[in-house]
Amino acid sequence: MGPQGFPNPPQCLAARDSDTKKRSPQPSTAPRAPTPAGRKWGGGDCSGNPSSPLARVPPRSGLKARSSAAGQCSAGKPLPRQTVRRSQRYALSPPSCPVEIAGKPETDRAMATPSAAFEALMNGVTSWDLPEDAVPCELLLIGEASFPVMVNDVGQVLIAASSYGRGRLVVVSHEDYLVEAQLTPFLLNAVGWLCSSPGAAIGVHPSLAPLVKILEGSGVEAKIEPEVNDSLGVYCIDAYNETMTEKLVQFMKRGGGLLMGGQAWDWANQGEDERVLFTFPGNLVTSVAGVYFTDNKGDTSFFKVSKKMPKIPVLVR
Repeated sequence: MGPQGFPNPPQCLAARDSDTKKRSPQPSTAPRAPTPAGRKWGGGDCSGNPSSPLARVPPRSGLKARSSAAGQCSAGKPLPRQTVRRSQRYALSPPSCPVEIAGKPETDRAMATPSAAFEALMNGVTSWDLPEDAVPCELLLIGEASFPVMVNDVGQVLIAASSYGRGRLVVVSHEDYLVEAQLTPFLLNAVGWLCSSPGAAIGVHPSLAPLVKILEGSGVEAKIEPEVNDSLGVYCIDAYNETMTEKLVQFMKRGGGLLMGGQAWDWANQGEDERVLFTFPGNLVTSVAGVYFTDNKGDTSFFKVSKKMPKIPVLVR
């Protein structure tokens, strides 16, 4: 085609073809020596005769020839495809030990989706029997890792979960929820989902001592631990501790599971600090995983158990 899309005139085409013949060497028509018997390399036809000079170069030891023609014929039949698997050491996430959750092992802890995690946390939970005298606070969720577990009828998140580093986090909006026997099915699911490996020790801060009895009553061993340490698989604590914030963050980052409960509205009313999101002790830990305690009271007048992960409204204030 010529300029502006018009066809080239015949004389231009003839001149171009003549010039191309002068500059482009023609391939040799001399016959090639036949390939020795038993040496059929890629690039030839089914009879073993090579179709290009590259076909006469044998593959290096230990490597398979990558030829389209070789993949199309082997005694007149296509060769089967081969799948090359990536080495384990190049995997994006390290393998993890299965965690037993309600009789079902969780085989891929690092790659679990929020929906799958929600189902694991809610397995067997049929009702929310919350203590009436425990007024929770609303939880604020940001980022892609955090997701709601319990949402009331006005869209407030009261229980949430997330992940950070190699570890996991479950947050409840009042510490009394963690010592309520009526919530045993959920508490067992939470501890099981948080645990990094079967049989790992579960530590409970003295502020939540009744939780030990609840867990042991269901056959789950737990013990009082004043301080978090790396020998534990799960640590349970309220949201008011000011001395272990950095230790708790590092515990999660290295693969530990953290179960935390508390509310910030009463703490804010005591005049501690108006910047609850930045100064409330629990937020210094949970914020790394995208979960915040707020000074808004949570409504507990109506709840329903969701079969799927609930949706929450996005509010801009």
